[in-house]
Amino acid sequence: MLNILHIVSDDKFIDLLLPRYFFDGCENEIVYLKDEFTYKGKYLDITKWVMPFTKRFEDVFSEPSKFNIIIVYSLNNSKALFINSIQKKPVIIWHFFGTEIYNQTALSKYNYSQATKKIVTVNKKTILKEKAKKVQVFFRRIFNSNYTHQTEVEKAILAIDYFCWYNKDEYDYLKSHVPTLPEFLQFPVTTKYQELNSSERNKINILVGNSSAPQNNHLDTLLLLQKMQYKGEVIVPFGYGDLAYKEKLLQIIKGLTLNIDVLEDFMAYKDYLDLLGTVTTAVFNSYRQMALGNIFILLCYGTKIYLSEKNPTYPWLKKIGFHIYSVEKDLEPGLISRDLKLDEEQMLHNKALYAKMTDNSLLNDFIQKLPKLVKTRNR
Repeated sequence: MLNILHIVSDDKFIDLLLPRYFFDGCENEIVYLKDEFTYKGKYLDITKWVMPFTKRFEDVFSEPSKFNIIIVYSLNNSKALFINSIQKKPVIIWHFFGTEIYNQTALSKYNYSQATKKIVTVNKKTILKEKAKKVQVFFRRIFNSNYTHQTEVEKAILAIDYFCWYNKDEYDYLKSHVPTLPEFLQFPVTTKYQELNSSERNKINILVGNSSAPQNNHLDTLLLLQKMQYKGEVIVPFGYGDLAYKEKLLQIIKGLTLNIDVLEDFMAYKDYLDLLGTVTTAVFNSYRQMALGNIFILLCYGTKIYLSEKNPTYPWLKKIGFHIYSVEKDLEPGLISRDLKLDEEQMLHNKALYAKMTDNSLLNDFIQKLPKLVKTRNR
C-alpha cells in the first residue's frame, strides 16, 4: 500500500487536484501550510493545518518515514523548508503550478506587456520585510543559520525527484532557464466537465483574464476593445490577485466606454463554472502559462479562446489540434468581422479532443507508475 503525503497551501485546488491520487490501495494525508485555515472542502478528516514558521511547523519536521511519496503542490518557501528538513527522503513529486518559476526567477521580466509595466506596482517591501524577519527568527532558533528564500527553494529543487506537469514542451523551455529542474513526469489532464447546450449561447460576450494578477495584461485587451468600439458585454474576473494593480486598473476602466462587468468578489467553484458556461469568447493575454484550469473548462464548453503566442500553452494546444486563436494575429480581425464564436463543428472538434485528452486510461497509466517510482528509489 502506498502512503502519500500531500503538501498544499491553496484550498481552491484541494478538492480539484488531490482526488486524482486517491486510488485503491493508497492512503492519503494532507498537510495544509497556510497562515489561516480557510479550507471547507470534503477532505477535512485527513487535512492537518500547520501555520508556517510556528512551533507546530517545527513539529512536522519529524521524520515522515511512513510515507512512500510526498507531493508538493506549488513550491513556495515553507514547502521548500519542509522538503529540506527531511533526513531520509521518500519519492518527492513537485506538482508544478507556474508562479514558482515564472514569478520567482529571471523569467519574471518577461511577464508584462508595456501597457502593464506602466501600472504595475512592485513595491511590497513592508510586507516582505515583516515576513522575512519572522522566517529569519525561525531559522536562527531551529537551525542556527540565516535564511534566504531563493537559496532554500534552490536547495529543495535539487532534492525533488520529479517535476509533474502536462506540457513537456513547456518543461523543456523552463529547464533551459532553470537547468536544475528535476526529471519530468508526465501528468494527464483528468478533470471532466459537464457538456453544455452551446446553441443556447447566442449572445456574444468576452471574458478577459482570470484574476486581478497583472500577468493577465488586461489593459492591452481592453484598449483594443475600446479602439474597435466593441459593444457587447466584457466580463473581468477580479476575485483574487494583486490589490494595488486591481485598484489602478479599476480607475482606468471607469474612463472606458465599454460594457464591463467586473467581478470583484471571489466566486464559489460551482458558481464560477456556471459563469464560464455563459461565455462565448475568452481572451487570456498572459505571456506566461496561467489560467490553465479556465482554459480546460472553456475548451470543454466550446468557447472560442484567444491566447498570446508568447504563452507556452498556445503552441501546445495548437500542436494537439485544438482550435485556438492568437491574441496578436487573430483578435483584431475577429472583432472587425464579428467572428468571435466557434461554429458547431469547431465546438464538437474541441470537445472531442478534450475528451480524448482526459481519457481514464491515461490516468490509470500514471497511477501505475507511482509504485514503480517508489520501487526504483528503494533499490
